[in-house]
Amino acid sequence: MSWQTITLIVPDELKDAVVGEFSNDGIAGVWERAAGGAGCEMVLYFGPASRARLVDARIGRLFQRNGYPVPAVHVGTQRKEDWSAGWRKGFTSFPLGRRFRVVPSWEDPPDGDDRVPLRIDPGLAFGTGTHETTRLVIEEMEVLDDRGTVAGAVLDLGAGSAILSIAAVRLGWTGVIACDIDPDAVAVARANLRRNGCAVPVYVGSADALARAGAAVVMANLTAEAIRGLLPELRRVVQPGGTVLVSGILNAQADAVRGEVAGGGFEVRRERALGEWVVMAAERASAGGLST
Repeated sequence: MSWQTITLIVPDELKDAVVGEFSNDGIAGVWERAAGGAGCEMVLYFGPASRARLVDARIGRLFQRNGYPVPAVHVGTQRKEDWSAGWRKGFTSFPLGRRFRVVPSWEDPPDGDDRVPLRIDPGLAFGTGTHETTRLVIEEMEVLDDRGTVAGAVLDLGAGSAILSIAAVRLGWTGVIACDIDPDAVAVARANLRRNGCAVPVYVGSADALARAGAAVVMANLTAEAIRGLLPELRRVVQPGGTVLVSGILNAQADAVRGEVAGGGFEVRRERALGEWVVMAAERASAGGLST
């Protein structure tokens, strides 16, 4: 199987806007690298059922709206195997949150480093910890942990590389379960969990596969559209007083998402932004363990 790819040079100020523009169009992930002081070269990856062919004109309009000239856009394809090999060339260890360091399998943590290693290989899944949305969720997980013991099951919804599941285990949280609707992502998640010695069950599917409520925490680093659609299931699986961490929300979408989260039976307790992205920590406001 191959990805459809869109490659262009993007000013740093527009990176988040480009990703947000196509967050509901089947975008599977983003790769970027420095482009000699002219922003970054960005590659957008789309699945075969996406509307990638419509991206060219929309990118032009996005740049023009923000006062930038229309960029050259290159449309192509890339085999998943080649994409994975490319990631290895540019992926190196880095700090994440206050406590963690992401370390690929082909590297060792720096000497004397006191951060907790999260050994992550991206494989065919996205979610290496470099994106603002992942960083925001990790930071909110640390806040929850600082406030006391997480009592109950933990669901990593849309696990991708399983980086959030691994971080949850390293924080000492128990009863962690992960899921993703993409079988390739589930395979990568399982490999990363084994790599980190984390006994976390992972299944192909979403929150609707869970039989009853009981989650103390749900991490949902998805998109605004996906979060809206999942709110009834989130309310069903989160225990009274439990917390859902929702990210993948652009600043421009925050007001609408906040209102729908509140209308879906949750109260937003905390909210923070990084770049163009927002995470919300919402508590289930009113009143059954977690099983599949």
